[in-house]
Amino acid sequence: MAATRAPPAVPIPVRTSTSPDDTPVTDEPSTPSELEELNRRIAELDRKVDELPTKKELADALRAFADQLDKPATPGDPGGTEEPTTEPQPTDSLPPN
Repeated sequence: MAATRAPPAVPIPVRTSTSPDDTPVTDEPSTPSELEELNRRIAELDRKVDELPTKKELADALRAFADQLDKPATPGDPGGTEEPTTEPQPTDSLPPN
């Protein structure tokens, strides 16, 4: 039985760029204005989250929609706006051009 060899180690690339776009990411903002901007953005996102419907509201709306689909359409029902369909006419019954 032949011995198996481990695959060669792959070197991990190291970034050596010193361009301004390569600023390190820190856990804390570096200036008070950045902190104010983050707080403003967090407050804005909180407001948006508060406007989202809850699971219960979505479930209730889905049930109401399903109930509407289950109801038979009655003539004069404002919910049923479907037009009655007619059977297609055979081509030989069309008037000549």
